[in-house]
Amino acid sequence: MENIKLFARIIRPHPSLVILLIFLGLIAAGLEGIGIGLLIPLFDTMTDGVEVPSQGNIYMQFVEKIANTIPTENRQFGLCILILLFIVFKLTIVYAISMLSTWFNGLTGKRLRDELCDRFLHADYGLISSLDRAKLMNAIAVESWRISRSIELIFSICTKFCVILVFICLLFIISWPLSIVTISGVLIILTSNRIITNRVGLLSDKSVLANRNLAQNMMQLLDAMRIIRIFGQESKEEEDFKRNSEQVRTVFLRMYKIFNFQHPFNELQYFVLIFVIILFGGSLDAQFASTLVFLILLYRLQPHVRGLDRDRVELASVKGAIEEVAGLIRFLAESAEPSGHASFSKLSERIVFKNVFFAYPSSDGKQALNGASFMIPKAKVTALVGESGSGKSTTINLLCRLFRPTAGSIFVDREPIENICVDDWRKSLAFAGQDAELIDGSIAENIAYGRPTASLEEIIRAAREVGIDALIEDLPQRYETLVGPRGVRLSGGQRQRISLARALLRHPDTLILDEATNALDSISELEIQKTLQRLAGQLTIIIIAHRLSTIQNADNVVVLKDGRVVEEGSPDNLLASSGHFAKLFQSQAAELDTATPT
Repeated sequence: MENIKLFARIIRPHPSLVILLIFLGLIAAGLEGIGIGLLIPLFDTMTDGVEVPSQGNIYMQFVEKIANTIPTENRQFGLCILILLFIVFKLTIVYAISMLSTWFNGLTGKRLRDELCDRFLHADYGLISSLDRAKLMNAIAVESWRISRSIELIFSICTKFCVILVFICLLFIISWPLSIVTISGVLIILTSNRIITNRVGLLSDKSVLANRNLAQNMMQLLDAMRIIRIFGQESKEEEDFKRNSEQVRTVFLRMYKIFNFQHPFNELQYFVLIFVIILFGGSLDAQFASTLVFLILLYRLQPHVRGLDRDRVELASVKGAIEEVAGLIRFLAESAEPSGHASFSKLSERIVFKNVFFAYPSSDGKQALNGASFMIPKAKVTALVGESGSGKSTTINLLCRLFRPTAGSIFVDREPIENICVDDWRKSLAFAGQDAELIDGSIAENIAYGRPTASLEEIIRAAREVGIDALIEDLPQRYETLVGPRGVRLSGGQRQRISLARALLRHPDTLILDEATNALDSISELEIQKTLQRLAGQLTIIIIAHRLSTIQNADNVVVLKDGRVVEEGSPDNLLASSGHFAKLFQSQAAELDTATPT
């Protein structure tokens, strides 16, 4: 049912095209049938040269009526020209069918890829974060093409079926006893082909799995290249890739062995069938011209039946691809990201976490946040402090609505955050993190990613605010310099500065910095701190930092431990209270003293 629904959704925007293709298929079959039927009067005129007598059935009478409209002295030449014209018209229609089918094939692939991308981008982040990335990449890059090919195959099957239907009708009109013998033989051939089709269907599932494993392997090579080189695991990774590549080769080789066997096997079966028909036709004392046209029709029917079987086998080979994409579309549709309807422009009062609980799906129920309650006031600098695993980044994920609390509530100006339009809410945010995620583009494109309409002057101003403008100006291509995938052509500090410039260029209402300066030296970090001090009071700033020296100018500090808020207040008050924050600060100061050379 899922496969049928997928096909219905693909075909639904173009029902007239389906009808047109079927109609053209019927016309092409009729033209070929008439052209072949005209061979009967042609043979008759070649033998006696007189007006063609009626053969006693509608089909014969029709072609004979056409033949008798041509003067007797020019009948042979005229019938040859007429047959040629019917063939030309038929081939023109076949060409039109092929072009329409090819056009729709490309359109189908595009629509499938677009739908997968759209559903992926709007799916719930918490659900898609656990999605197999190789499965998604394989579905978009490989299986979508195979499904679009399956649509082309369905159209091909429809047109071939129309031709077969017309030809069978003509065969019955010429000789129903011969037609019964023919259909019986064809049914035997189709039964043998059905066994082949079932085998190909099983191999199709294996081909999808093999492609997915290879895609997973390729992604691992790309993502972990640095670690592979550092630990010298090139040989191991190469062996893994060769093994997965060999699995792809093997499963497709097995499928194409069946494809290649089917064609000569069918040829043999049909030749046997033709010999049976000749012998049987002779025993019926059928007229030579009629028997000959019957055989010609049967001969022309052969490739259509073989093509129909071949298309069915190939359609069976993409069964796995159809199920893969249909299942992925269904999963993404069911995991659409929820969005409220309340509009939002900027923060008026505060953000409040009230008894918030959250556990990641892969954490076996361990709470990343365990009843956390605290407040983030408007236009203030709020710092989230704690050891690794205390819940700081989880807080940011919930604030950005990448995940939803498993219990408790987050309020924005007394409005539950889930009631606010998610697009409006995220437009008010800007984020710079320790990973400094960059796109594979130029420096200018990365800085302007959060605000694509920004001018070059605004991009340069943002770069100047984070102290990276001079470095960019020294590059040969300046702001058009390509950073490479994930920014691999830049250092960690350079990536973080570009990430900060991107966040500042967005002119956010709330700026979130998650360890956004941990790759910078002390002088560079001081420059960033000056920029943040200038912005203080103009926007709400939320900072996560392990280096507590970077948050001394914060208005409010929230101290987290094991997902709970253990302290909250100004840095000075927390230091004076000798609590958890003071201990963290003293521990870092002691480490710095130990590391300082004497």
